Amino acid sequence: TMTLDPKTLEIVTSYEGLEAKNLVIDGGEILITASDDGINSIDQDSGASEFAADDSLFTMNGGTVTVDAGGDGVDCNGNGVMNGGTLMVYGPENNGNGALDYNGTFTVNGGTLLAGGSSQMSMVPSAGTGVYVINAGITNSNGAVEVKASDGTVILNYQSEKTCSDLVIASDQLKQGSTYTITQNGTSLGEVTISDTVTYLNKTAGTGQGMFGRGRENRMASGTQPDFNSSATPEGQPQENSQLPDGQNAFPDTTEQKAM
Repeated sequence: TMTLDPKTLEIVTSYEGLEAKNLVIDGGEILITASDDGINSIDQDSGASEFAADDSLFTMNGGTVTVDAGGDGVDCNGNGVMNGGTLMVYGPENNGNGALDYNGTFTVNGGTLLAGGSSQMSMVPSAGTGVYVINAGITNSNGAVEVKASDGTVILNYQSEKTCSDLVIASDQLKQGSTYTITQNGTSLGEVTISDTVTYLNKTAGTGQGMFGRGRENRMASGTQPDFNSSATPEGQPQENSQLPDGQNAFPDTTEQKAM
């Protein structure tokens, strides 16, 4: 188990920033730059198949973590849970990786997750997540993305220098029944009213694989790499109303809202 609660930890350059079977972040300020995965929880001795969940676990209880990754921003080969703190992910610009990737479950019970990256391999937190989630399709450019309350107050801000087409916003600051405006570089992308656990803006459930899911096992169930130049669903990808191995629907009830 690797447990971190530093005052400040900066990983200036790495292949994979933090890697352990059981990785726990209790606090502090951590900055990670990685050419591949920023945070990777993995059981190296697991006999699990490539797309099946192993026994590894990533837990974040507090602190502020910033990840700049060329591969997956956060890669949980087993499960992940976020109970508090702020996790800011500047994920991949290529479509072969995602800002958030998990094989088992990834639940957000508290704190704030802002995970931006390419849209092809996008994932949202698992069913059972205790906070509300907005998954926004953005304008495939860099710059400031702001979440504004109905009175114009900026409650969340994501500032990236990387090209980004998908942003997952999961936060205990999002309240059921409230309406928020999402802007990018000062231009409104649209409004969302929180009614379900996940609300989609300018995309639908399953677009670019963004869904409640079980990581790579769902995204590429056949074990084949998808054609990133095609808009077709990769072979083996669960279709709408199909059942996952544990009986969970790959496309749960969600709310889709488009730009006004």
